[in-house]
Amino acid sequence: MSTLTLSPRRVGLLIRHDLASQRKSLTTGFLVIAGVAFGIFLLASATGGRSAVLANTFVNILLIGGYVTSSVAFSELHDPKTGTHYMMLPGSTLEKYTAKLLVTSVGWTVAVIVVFAVGTVLGYLVSLVFFAENPGVYLPASRGVWISIATYLVTQSIFLFGSIYFRKVAFLRTALSVFVVAISLGIVYLVAIRVFFAPAFVGTFETVRGVEQMITGPNGVSLTDFAVESIFPVLETLQRILLWVVTPVFFWVAGVIRLRETEV
Repeated sequence: MSTLTLSPRRVGLLIRHDLASQRKSLTTGFLVIAGVAFGIFLLASATGGRSAVLANTFVNILLIGGYVTSSVAFSELHDPKTGTHYMMLPGSTLEKYTAKLLVTSVGWTVAVIVVFAVGTVLGYLVSLVFFAENPGVYLPASRGVWISIATYLVTQSIFLFGSIYFRKVAFLRTALSVFVVAISLGIVYLVAIRVFFAPAFVGTFETVRGVEQMITGPNGVSLTDFAVESIFPVLETLQRILLWVVTPVFFWVAGVIRLRETEV
């Protein structure tokens, strides 16, 4: 079978196998999520019915829980007892990766939304008896929450790749790698600012007094206006492309390649 064969039927069977093999841990985890939603709902009801705490809790569970789940998705591949069994499952490399990707991205997101909502429904029923106000059943509706959901869907590919690449402590190692990359990008930004605005500096990072009034050209445009109108929009566009396009595509492709190498 080709490693790049993609059959929806086999992907579905692989997903069913993954869910069946993790039934107990998934049940426990979702019960915990529902319990947390229930408790936070009652707390919010007791403190005036504010819903912001529910949204914050939901986002934290989605991101942290999702990243942890993604980082252990391929743990059986590295286990001597289950690794051989997993590699013998009927399915191509692409199908196995796609199954894990769907479970840990879209599957996890939908499950958390449903379970969290169920927890708040139970909290709502109890709050009707004990409290005068409540925040209402929680469903993600605000733009900020949906941006967080979209961010998770594109960034969890990093931790899914980490679950293939790292044999042990995949979550911590992946998180550390992300931290190192973030620091490196920060340094690149600082260097870029130092280069673009070289006339404004008298030392390594010491600026001259009144730098915002410095003229960059014959049109009388200040450095501040020049940065806002020209440099910052370019950097923002590059950042969006890096996050929403380059990151997921790179790690999806790298994940399939790494999984193929691991299986061989």
